[in-house]
Amino acid sequence: MQTSKGKVSFEVCVLQSVNKGVCGKGMELQELVLRPAETADFERCLALDHSIETRQVWQMTLSGWDGALSIRFQPTRLPRPVRITYPYTVDELHQHWLESDCVLVAEIGDSTVGYLTLKLDIHEQAAWLGNVVIAPPQRRIGVGSALLKTAVLWAKKHQSHQIMTTIQARNFPAISFVQKNGFSFCGYNEFWYQTGDIGLFFRLGL
Repeated sequence: MQTSKGKVSFEVCVLQSVNKGVCGKGMELQELVLRPAETADFERCLALDHSIETRQVWQMTLSGWDGALSIRFQPTRLPRPVRITYPYTVDELHQHWLESDCVLVAEIGDSTVGYLTLKLDIHEQAAWLGNVVIAPPQRRIGVGSALLKTAVLWAKKHQSHQIMTTIQARNFPAISFVQKNGFSFCGYNEFWYQTGDIGLFFRLGL
């Protein structure tokens, strides 16, 4: 992350037209501010609840016959809500911040309510969306979408032709989020996460 060189400074200029008047439960109506992250933001972002509660998952079914292989993913409702822990450790999250080319922080009033990390792959002309984390009280009110829209502008400015991301198959809210924002499923890796979760790949063309 190179905020000191102004690498992501232009995002501050586009915030005036992004999601004004966002508020969470029990909060007065306030403006959402997105800005490039500074080193001091890491601890505040790390303190956010990264876990997700879900009632659905993407279930994989694999079958084969006569040398053919069929793989199917379908949303499956669970008998009760389950809490999904974040797949990365504190050390891994810190490494993501250091290696990312764009880190954005979302604030409402004096509170940090979310962040996003993006890393360029110059050879593939792609940007990898590593983390989108929103505080539970501010989820589903547009904070994540505002962060993503700003990240898309940044990726286009840096000649990326696509944004890629990987999501746990159990993280149905995150899957729904990227699909709502135009991402399409494009593959999977059954052994992607050290937690044992299947990694689902999604792509957004720019």
